[in-house]
Amino acid sequence: MKGCIKIVMILSLSTVAVADPGRDHLEVYLTELLAAVGQGKEAILFKPSKHWSSPKNHFSVIQFIKRHQPVSWSLGEVKKAGDYMAINVVFRTRFWEHPWMTSFELIRQGERWWVADFTDITRRPLTTEPDGAKELFSIWLDQAFEGMVQIDQSADKTSSNAISRYYHSGMGFWSNPLKSRLWFLWLTSNHPEPVARIEVVSEGVSVTSLKASFSGGKIRQPTTSFLFSMEVKDGKWSITGYENMATSERQKKRVESARQFMEQMAGVEMEQGSAEATVRSQLAILAAAAEGSNKPTLMTEILRQSEPLWAVTKKARSSLGKLIAMSMAVQGSQEQWSVELESGTAQRGYVVAVPASEGPLFKGIRFELTPEESVWVIQSAVLFR
Repeated sequence: MKGCIKIVMILSLSTVAVADPGRDHLEVYLTELLAAVGQGKEAILFKPSKHWSSPKNHFSVIQFIKRHQPVSWSLGEVKKAGDYMAINVVFRTRFWEHPWMTSFELIRQGERWWVADFTDITRRPLTTEPDGAKELFSIWLDQAFEGMVQIDQSADKTSSNAISRYYHSGMGFWSNPLKSRLWFLWLTSNHPEPVARIEVVSEGVSVTSLKASFSGGKIRQPTTSFLFSMEVKDGKWSITGYENMATSERQKKRVESARQFMEQMAGVEMEQGSAEATVRSQLAILAAAAEGSNKPTLMTEILRQSEPLWAVTKKARSSLGKLIAMSMAVQGSQEQWSVELESGTAQRGYVVAVPASEGPLFKGIRFELTPEESVWVIQSAVLFR
């Protein structure tokens, strides 16, 4: 009878010993991980992990740890099948009062267990997913403003960086962390009032656009409005991107101006066979730009079109810049010019251009040109009054 009892005990101990190594391995790993963070030894986190079957995969956990700043953990549900094991790990994180659920997958190779994969199950700080895009957006916006306040109240730069890292990530509300970071940087730089006006611009089954307007703080204009794009995937809405509506409108005007300018340029014949022809070509470019609806946005394009007419010197570059600036300051078109060769030789020519209608800024332009490889190029342009 005693012998039978001993056998049963041995079998029970054997069963426990076989079941525990995977859990033990994960517990050792997590203990070391949080201890390193608690002691400020974050450099250790970025070294290849001895606990993972593929060391490079452990960076997903490092990213999670650095983002959420967990203060404790506990093991949850365990699922095991042969050489595979999945263990839920519940973290208590710095930025959310509710448990944060994750899952670690482990595999056994020979006699040893290894961590093989990691999944963030909770995804974002929500106990209940809202039904609509606007509701989710409002929740995220409230948390973003809360993050701004936390950064302002942080005791030191280390704490401030930790908070920023969490909110820059988008906290699971954004599908694009980079865009989340850029918008949050705008928020913390401008400190608008925490109440924003949110409007639905367009609404669909899987895609929605929202307009959010902000005011106060360091915003110079009355309001700044952003258009946020949102998509639903697996029944959950996420913010996919945004655009500053004023900036987008300016960009549209730049594109339209460039289109108008290129239409005008299509009728310009670029000639450099003589000093006068080169000057006329330059004036034609300025006239084409004058027809545009938004001249100041065309400076780069005017420069690109004009450069072949000019010598490659610092003086020429400076003169061209001043000439373009002059054309930006003149209201209306300057299509009509009187162009005359003031003096010239085979090696140098001086051409004077006088506008048909004299403006308040100048009476004319005196160009200096020289021949280079069978074409004439402009060396300088001086306005005279």
